[in-house]
Amino acid sequence: MSPLSTPPVVIGAGLTGMVISDSLSRSKIHHVLLGHPPSAAPRLGESLDGVGSRELIRLFPEFQHFFFQKKHIVGLFGEYVMGIYLEPPPKIHRIANLALGIKLDDHLLHVDRMGFDSALYEHIRASTYCTPMDMQVESLEYDAIHDKIEYIRLSNGENLAPRFVYDCTNHIRLLGKALDIPVQFTSDVQRVVFTHYQANSNDSKFDNGEQWQHATNLLMLCADRDFLDGAAWAIPLGSYVSLGVSMPFRDNPLEDGEAIELVLQAFARRGLDIRKLYPHNSKIVAIPRQQYFNHKRAYGANWVLAGTTFGQAWFPTSSGFGAALIAAALAPEFLKRPEIAGPWYENYMRRITDAHTLFDTLFTNSCENITRDELQTLVDGLVTNNLERVLRNEQLRNNRLRRALAKAATEFVYRSKAGRNWGRIMQVDLHEQMAYVFNQVWRTW
Repeated sequence: MSPLSTPPVVIGAGLTGMVISDSLSRSKIHHVLLGHPPSAAPRLGESLDGVGSRELIRLFPEFQHFFFQKKHIVGLFGEYVMGIYLEPPPKIHRIANLALGIKLDDHLLHVDRMGFDSALYEHIRASTYCTPMDMQVESLEYDAIHDKIEYIRLSNGENLAPRFVYDCTNHIRLLGKALDIPVQFTSDVQRVVFTHYQANSNDSKFDNGEQWQHATNLLMLCADRDFLDGAAWAIPLGSYVSLGVSMPFRDNPLEDGEAIELVLQAFARRGLDIRKLYPHNSKIVAIPRQQYFNHKRAYGANWVLAGTTFGQAWFPTSSGFGAALIAAALAPEFLKRPEIAGPWYENYMRRITDAHTLFDTLFTNSCENITRDELQTLVDGLVTNNLERVLRNEQLRNNRLRRALAKAATEFVYRSKAGRNWGRIMQVDLHEQMAYVFNQVWRTW
């Protein structure tokens, strides 16, 4: 397998584990990948932020048939509609393009996770640098004095002495629990239910379809009119649409199918009839207990909490995929210069918390109490946070001048709140909301 007696070990073969494995293989680093292959079930993380979109295109152009352009973000919050048209203001576009060569309007994506994950797994397991093992971790031996993982015991009784450990177990938090790393839970407990609705054929006329088919569509559910509270989404992906809802865990007697039906009705009530184009339902997936969190530490002497294993944010931040790819970009650096890679990575991950807080403040409010100013703060903060993370990502490039320019641009975006006035807030009658945001607002944007 490897000339090294102690190869790096990637724990978890989900998205984060797979992209880290790919990054190590690209750097010709032999490693072990522990975990089950991806299943055929629907999964979360299909709408990407700027970092995730740019890195996905850069790293995996051969899988572009799984990518779909995201032109808009639509949010339906009570009597208000939030619209973010993903074409940046001219000043921001010129700064990014001239100084850094970044075209901010070309790289926002939805991704077919079922197709992409399956193809990526076959790609990484074919690498001579990757040794996949469909095994689970039974126990760890941890040297607290040196902050180092000495041994990993597998479910087959085998022991591994890892050079480095990338924990990609997400909400399982394998190292977080085993090493007793303090964790802060940043939301109430949620119950998440999601599924896919299929078009009549593989040709859903996506390229020339309705405008909502190019948008991440968000909906805040209100119990007085929708018969449940929660935050729902509809993410079109060519021949199917991803549909789901995150609901407060407390006192929720609805069956999974009943919750999905109420989400469909709620979108239709606002002018979006999803079943008109996507009439065929598929398997429903449920996460009975979901709670967002951040660990107090992200890395140690020979380990890192990678991507969404370090922390998870509200789904509308679209940050999970980007967090995985940032961890992957730094994976080789953790082996060479952990004292540099670690602090940079942890700082980046903590910036995602700012976007999470914006949505958590909103979703813990009630529909009737939401104000235009609150939504405008959300839009401005979300765009500024995304711009800042895109520019921080550029600081990883090998070109010294480009890194310096990216650092200066990051500081400018942060201090100037450059995301202001990128989106719009409108007060619209419920049944006209979807038609209004596309036909009246973006026609004259």
